[in-house]
Amino acid sequence: MSTEPTTAPAAQRPAARPTPASPSAPAPSAPALFCVGISHHTAPLELREHLALPPGKLDALHARLATIPGLREIVILNTCNRVEFYGVAGTPACNPTGCNPPAVAAMPAAAEPSPPVAAASPAAPTTAAPPATLAPTAPTAAGNGELKSSDAPVALATAPPTPPATDATPATDAPVAATVAAVPAATTTAAPLADAIGRLEAEFCALQHIPAESFRAIRRRAHGPDALRHLLDVSAGLDSQMLGETEILGQVKDAYAAAQRRRTAGPVLNRVFQKTFQHAKYIRTHTAITEGVISTANIAVELALKIFGRLDRVRVLLLGAGEIAEKNARAFQSRGAVALTVASRTFERALALARRFHGAALPLENVPLRLADYDIVVCSTAAPGAVITRETAASAMRARRTRPLFFIDLALPRDVAPSVADLENVFIYNLDDLARIAGENRAARAAEVAKAKDLARQKSARLWNQISRAPASAPALAAPAPAPGVVAVDSMKPVSQPRAKAPQ
Repeated sequence: MSTEPTTAPAAQRPAARPTPASPSAPAPSAPALFCVGISHHTAPLELREHLALPPGKLDALHARLATIPGLREIVILNTCNRVEFYGVAGTPACNPTGCNPPAVAAMPAAAEPSPPVAAASPAAPTTAAPPATLAPTAPTAAGNGELKSSDAPVALATAPPTPPATDATPATDAPVAATVAAVPAATTTAAPLADAIGRLEAEFCALQHIPAESFRAIRRRAHGPDALRHLLDVSAGLDSQMLGETEILGQVKDAYAAAQRRRTAGPVLNRVFQKTFQHAKYIRTHTAITEGVISTANIAVELALKIFGRLDRVRVLLLGAGEIAEKNARAFQSRGAVALTVASRTFERALALARRFHGAALPLENVPLRLADYDIVVCSTAAPGAVITRETAASAMRARRTRPLFFIDLALPRDVAPSVADLENVFIYNLDDLARIAGENRAARAAEVAKAKDLARQKSARLWNQISRAPASAPALAAPAPAPGVVAVDSMKPVSQPRAKAPQ
């Protein structure tokens, strides 16, 4: 008697064998981390002051970036020496924190920027001649062609041909050195990252009234582990004009805190920045990178001594009452200056700082009338345009006759109009001038710099491996209303923390 075959109940059926993934299936996702921006390495002071983001523009830019579909997270670092965007890109079809690794590898290598403006001799102050590489496409309200107005478009007069992309990263101190595989740019997995960065650059250029091609000539890009390593170099002071300076870590922390308040930092950037702070601190405490650092305040004092010989007989005017003014007041007083005056738009702040150093206070609007009374003027205001115009300085010099007038302009945008340098017996030093002078002691610390950079490479590589393996789930970049009290990140606040063990 034959029996008919029976079908096993569903509960007793063996589990279906999983279908192997096709070769084209997405690999486990890794964060599509990127960095794009400009710094003192690629943009001269005249252009950096035009591209800086004051509080109002920073709010407007965040509103624009919130409309970019593929942009998942963003932190904006905005200081006197750099404007950089650290972000995570993705699409609804991808993991919210990014796409798979080929999306990073497929990005075309960024073109090398055009060389920065030729450096003047360290002993020579800034001159009034406009840089040969810059030409405003529209005059300012004053009609003098200066890049002081944030509404004046800027174009590069001449730009060298863009060199071909390369696979190797040059062994230089360039701010961002992206090591990218030579994969065709049309690879579909590259689209979310490329689109997000392209839209970001377009929105920034539109807001700042700068042609996109001019921005591409000076901006740097990095992706994945190279972006992470660049952030660590910046945070540790290895990418600063004043190599090893400590203020930058506080500025990066402020940028991250602002992103947290705006809810634009998600799980990827949260981990990236928090771990970066630990590693930057470790590098500082386990190398001598910060030893022998010359501050702008100390350089300013040394220059003043060369011009005036001694400081107990000179009168010093501080324009601005912030931390930069305080550091300069302390430096000048420590070298013998006794006549200090502080001028600020907020007279109460000027008065408070003046009392700390037994000086005098002056309303900022009275400076043109009293400028002839001072020998040294240290400028660090947040004014959107020149506080000291050529006419103001010329009037002061007529009253001073042959006595020299020394300006130290630490503001961005600059407080002193460049044309003031044309006047006889007027000396002006700006941020770039002071940085060139400070760079003279860099060779003496070459061994510590190499040690610090090696530590940065090791720790950024380890952190990238951890981030790449970690599961990620991030919401799309929201467009919240700007948090009250959020300001542009341009403070010079040093950060002091207890010594820490080596982070893993």
